[in-house]
Amino acid sequence: MQDYDPHATPDVEVAEVLDFLRAHAPFDALPEPMLRQAAHHLEIEYHRKGTTVLAIGDASTHLYMVRAGAVELHDDEGTLVARLGEGQYVGYPSLLTGQTLQRRVHTIEDTLLYRLPAATFDRLRSASDVFDAYFNRAHAERIRAALTERRTHRATLTVPIRTLLRRAPVCIAPDASIRAAAQRMRDERVSSLLIRTDDRLVGILTDRDLRTRVVAEGTDLDAPVATVMTEDPVTIPAQDYAFEALMTMSRRNVHHLPVVDGGALAGMVTTTDLMRLQAASPVYLI
Repeated sequence: MQDYDPHATPDVEVAEVLDFLRAHAPFDALPEPMLRQAAHHLEIEYHRKGTTVLAIGDASTHLYMVRAGAVELHDDEGTLVARLGEGQYVGYPSLLTGQTLQRRVHTIEDTLLYRLPAATFDRLRSASDVFDAYFNRAHAERIRAALTERRTHRATLTVPIRTLLRRAPVCIAPDASIRAAAQRMRDERVSSLLIRTDDRLVGILTDRDLRTRVVAEGTDLDAPVATVMTEDPVTIPAQDYAFEALMTMSRRNVHHLPVVDGGALAGMVTTTDLMRLQAASPVYLI
């Protein structure tokens, strides 16, 4: 690094950078001469909201620090991994490991970033044990958080579907009126009804069916529910796992799956049940 006089009066821009660095770890632990060296090597970037700052697979060349605004980090599946604001850092895992970037960094506000060249970052790590330990510890915490999230995600999605059933199936006969079906849904506080005859599932009626086939079409409310139900709905066995229900819903573009157990109706699983199941996941909480 180029040497700077620690007693020299910095220009206005560098003075502002110094004030900011002094307020944020681990720069606040650097000796004043070293802090001024870091400030003089910092570069400033401005990005409008909605800009991709760093892409997955890019080579890492800088440590980024959020000066103002906010960014989100997404993995290669588009899952939100982190949301970072003022004084937080991006890019250091790749600088520490030498690997390409594993996260896409995307601005969610107009954002001002400070960036420190990799060579300067490495020199600061070599010169300051506190500085080096800070980023190694932060990297280890991110790895632990990612592993915990992965384990939680797998664990919650591998429970049997029968454990998600919260009540007995709510059914109605196919010759009941649409009005009676809607009233039953209201009274039972459910978003779907199973249409059953002679202990056999023949259809399903959902809120979406009521919107698209009844209200939008002006269908007579005294008509049999069989005229607007979805016939022969897809079902799923009670012993299958939650992730299989999620895949089935995604493939079929449905939000309700009747659950059968040994040929008998056992209940209903919905997308809401699956979301509730993952309530412990930080990503879903956000």
